[in-house]
Order: sequence, then C-alpha cells, then structure tokens
Amino acid sequence: MNEPAPSADAALRRVATDVAAAQERARRATEFRQALDATRGVGQHRGVTVTLDSAGGLKDLALPRDFDERTATGLRDDILAAVRAAQVDVSARVRREAERSFGADSDVTRRMDAELRQRFGDV
Repeated sequence: MNEPAPSADAALRRVATDVAAAQERARRATEFRQALDATRGVGQHRGVTVTLDSAGGLKDLALPRDFDERTATGLRDDILAAVRAAQVDVSARVRREAERSFGADSDVTRRMDAELRQRFGDV
C-alpha cells in the first residue's frame, strides 16, 4: 500500500519539535555546567578539612592549630583521609546534580557516574 506523503505542515511541526527539544537539552547542559562550576565537596578527618571542586581539584586545605602528638606520617594520613571524604562528598553532589538536570536513567547521568568512578574509584 502506498502511504500518503507527509504534509509540509507536519514536517515543519516535527522540525519545530526537534528544535525545541535541542534547545531544552542545551539549556539543561548549560545549567548543569554552571552547577558543576559551583559544586564543592568537603571532607574532614581529625581536624583536617579539605575542599575539592567538582573535578577533584584542591580548593582549600585547613589544618588544625595544634598537631598534638602527630607525626608527619600521621598528618599525611589525616590529610589523605580528609581528601577521600571530600571525594565521596563531591561525587555524591555531582551525581545528584546530574540526576536533577537529566534524570536518573539518562545517558548523561550514566556517563557522569562512569567518569566519577574512573576519577575517584567506587565512592
């Protein structure tokens, strides 16, 4: 059977729908990028506080005023524990933002999760 050719009006409506969907995806992507730029993860361990940006870059490190009886190795271990806690925090924040922006089952959210796992491990 021959199907009737789609009308020009129907084709224009499909194009307009596609354009609107692309514009909405671009808007969400821009908002997501802005949210990521502002996202920080904070971790604390034994008086050490670490702040990371959404990519895992160190933004701040606060050390306790009094180091007690800590050795250099102990302080290093405390810093590393605080960094790990900050990685867990920032990963959770980025995942929530991706889910809010694109949906929990979206390809973007799945790719972001894979990237976070590659960058920070299973956090």
